[in-house]
Amino acid sequence: MEQIEKAGISGLCIESRSHPDFLRQGWWQTMDHIIAEAKRLGMKLWILDDARFPTGFANGTVPDNLKKRYLGCHRYDIVGSAEEMDMDLSVLCNIREYYKDPKHQYDRIENIILAENDITEKTAFREDSLQDITSQLEDRTLHLYLERKYYSVFVIYSTSVCNDRLLQDYLDPTRAEFVKVLINEVYEKHYLHYQNEFGNTIEAFFSDEPRFGNDKGWNIRIGNTDTVLPWNEEIREELYRNGWHDTDDAYLFAGSSAKSAAARMTYMDVITRLYSRNFSSQIGEWCRRHGVRYVGHVIEDNGAHARLGYGPGHYFRAIAGQDMAGVDVIGGQIVPGMDYWHDAFNNGGSNGEFYHHALIELGASAAKLDPLKKGNLMCEAFGAYGWSEGLKMMKWITDHCISHGVNVIVPHAFSPKVFPDRDCPPHFYADGCNPQFPYFHYLMSYTQRLLNLFSCGYHSANTGVLYHASLEWGADCMPVEKILKKCHKAFVSADIISADYLHDAVLQDNAFTISGYAYRTLIVPECVFMSDHLRKDIERIAEKADVLFINRMLEGYSGKGKVIPFDGLEEYLKNHCGQQMIRSEAKSLTLYEYCRNGENIYMLFNEDILQDAVFVPAPELLSDYCVYDAFTDTEYGIEETMVLRPYESVVLVKGHTDRIRDTKGSKIIEWKDGFLISMKSFDREEYEPVFLTETGNLAKSYPYFSGSVRYERVFRTDETECLILLKDVYEISQIKVNGTVCSVSFADEISADISKALLPGENRLEITVTNNLGRNQRDGLSSFMAMEPFGILKPVELYRKRVINHGNI
Repeated sequence: MEQIEKAGISGLCIESRSHPDFLRQGWWQTMDHIIAEAKRLGMKLWILDDARFPTGFANGTVPDNLKKRYLGCHRYDIVGSAEEMDMDLSVLCNIREYYKDPKHQYDRIENIILAENDITEKTAFREDSLQDITSQLEDRTLHLYLERKYYSVFVIYSTSVCNDRLLQDYLDPTRAEFVKVLINEVYEKHYLHYQNEFGNTIEAFFSDEPRFGNDKGWNIRIGNTDTVLPWNEEIREELYRNGWHDTDDAYLFAGSSAKSAAARMTYMDVITRLYSRNFSSQIGEWCRRHGVRYVGHVIEDNGAHARLGYGPGHYFRAIAGQDMAGVDVIGGQIVPGMDYWHDAFNNGGSNGEFYHHALIELGASAAKLDPLKKGNLMCEAFGAYGWSEGLKMMKWITDHCISHGVNVIVPHAFSPKVFPDRDCPPHFYADGCNPQFPYFHYLMSYTQRLLNLFSCGYHSANTGVLYHASLEWGADCMPVEKILKKCHKAFVSADIISADYLHDAVLQDNAFTISGYAYRTLIVPECVFMSDHLRKDIERIAEKADVLFINRMLEGYSGKGKVIPFDGLEEYLKNHCGQQMIRSEAKSLTLYEYCRNGENIYMLFNEDILQDAVFVPAPELLSDYCVYDAFTDTEYGIEETMVLRPYESVVLVKGHTDRIRDTKGSKIIEWKDGFLISMKSFDREEYEPVFLTETGNLAKSYPYFSGSVRYERVFRTDETECLILLKDVYEISQIKVNGTVCSVSFADEISADISKALLPGENRLEITVTNNLGRNQRDGLSSFMAMEPFGILKPVELYRKRVINHGNI
């Protein structure tokens, strides 16, 4: 904990799943020690709320009668070759599944539905021919009275078995009394032990990736017979209140008509509202009554935020009870430069377009538009990338997160175990073995400065993109990330708008307003089906604001609106919705516009890892703004043409300074060889000399080396204003002149001002370069990233410093 505090971190989240004695004597002894240390160090605590990942296990105390149940469907295609036929329904599920789990013997028939089959198309049936024939069941024998036609029999059954065996014994998040098991077992017991610390040292409880858990995977969608669905009597009663008929059960598993889509949308609407009310909101209300906050995140991966399985069905509803929005950035998801579908350690790869253009925006939009969250978005970041994720990559991830809307970051993770701990590295301190940890506080200080700057305000956006969850429940539709990518490339600030927010939106001044924030444009993703109430809400919005439909107008829509081809969306946005604060042709330049205390702040981040990003600020920025460098905590004048190197970000703030960005003048000398070079492995205390004198890629000679290399030399100069330039340096560099630290950088090209450390005549230069543990550890998570070179690859250059004697340039 001392190492965490020394790194500049003011609190910690206790991950309970790794403790062998959770909620027993050993746990309370550990907690007593942690609380005492936190009070001594002035730190705050968050507590993960279950013994296992994900939340919902309730420390293994869920009784059988309160565990989840599911609705399954076994479809039988038959031919009516005789007027009277029988079917044996002794086994309701697939026979292979039946033999896998003996619990299937307790499966219960809910409904049996007969339909005439359509043999012209795969899995099709006549959706206007559904008949409820449950009454024809006798002792697991179904009596059929058929014409000589082709039929499908849908046997709808309830079961306690799902396709995710690890989670089938979890509590049902849609039932209030079931969720109380978790509250009583975990939350109440902590309150009993530490009531006086609630709201003081203990600040929050953290739910980690709760879900429906009816199946494994991120692409679990309603509408097929391979997946069982969350089910209980409360769901059935809610469906009946929404005009449900028992024959509609078949539409949960099959069908392509508007009627079947409406049934699926109704079901998903019901279960996500129950999840929201009985899980997220109930826990959040308990926390607030007891003086703490409720935080955490769900699985958003690859679109799971709108689906079943790993997902909660509807992101905004799933976190409704939380006091801040939450997302998670782990290995293989947001990878620098990869905003496209790519391989990753998670099954099926990663949809980089979603992770780069919609993941953070989901949380940021909820943080802004849900008053409970007060503009706060928490991101659990850096975990499970592997040891090849060093501080350079972490800074890129930090810049991405903040420039897309994060203002609370929870770094994952510190591990108290003996190095190497195989559980989701990298670990920052790593039992003292992480060679980059001495520089970790630079990243944390940088991060905190930015988080402070982008808090207590709001994202300035006048364009909304309709959240696609309810559209996808009915049939395939365009996900929000495709539209948001166009917005980002057009430098149009946009928020994701949940349909729940539209119903109560206020119309005024050619805009619709949600929670006090006005939007002039609503973009509707291309879709096949939409609920009647949402269609009516959009028709109402269109009376004042511009409504854009992508590729085609929705069938049955009678309001105002324009159809914009997807391929022409970026150009349309530039001409009609774009801001005029910068001009740029850069492909991966992010512009984040944030309003705080009535003034706009702009963060610009070059997400490209290969090419520079050039932009031209608007005249009002040139006259009224300056550049804030959060890494060095300095300001300098804004320039008429700004260039951001790969990985580089800047913040434009209101103000004026006479300081200019350091600029190199004429070259004095460059050094390729003549260095005294020594190396220190991560597991050694002292540097040892090596028989090398030149710059170059040390990984060729030391392919498994992780640690630091030191380059030393003596040079003479009579100049008083000088810069040192390093090119192609990997990964963390520190430059000292005469024992004074002149620069610490995570970039691969550095221009360091050494003027204050220079002495007349002879000077001692020391450059230390430190890589990550990936080369030494060769862990499985790191195998999905190429290992960078090591050391200084190009000659070290010494320049005269160019001096300009005026302010903003």
